[in-house]
Amino acid sequence: MTLQTNQRGQVLIILVGVLFLGGATLAAGVFGTGKSLGDVGKSVKKQVADESRRNDAREVISRWSSDVDGFLKQTGHRQKTMTKLMRRHDATRPELTAVISEQGFASDEIDRRALDYRFALKEQLTREEWKRVFAVEH
Repeated sequence: MTLQTNQRGQVLIILVGVLFLGGATLAAGVFGTGKSLGDVGKSVKKQVADESRRNDAREVISRWSSDVDGFLKQTGHRQKTMTKLMRRHDATRPELTAVISEQGFASDEIDRRALDYRFALKEQLTREEWKRVFAVEH
């Protein structure tokens, strides 16, 4: 099977994208609930009556979102670097491995932070508030 020039570029983009999706799924969403951090923030604003806990919960979400934004920005930089390396005939295995390893470490770190934020958020919400905030909307 021979790929056309534009197909090779598409395959390269897909490969680089798959390599870099890693841990962002846990960090960017809220653990398979189908809600984004923005959705969770809006729901907390509506569902948590106590102003102090509501503000604390929204601060947790804000820090979480900021960390995700930083992670995604750095991931974008690594994707560009990886794409450039993949296109270079003279790129070495250690150069490619270094970028992949860096992304792996970053993904592990954002996953760890996401868990920390999840439990920090849990501390601010009652059981009933948690159920309402993460309720599946039909």
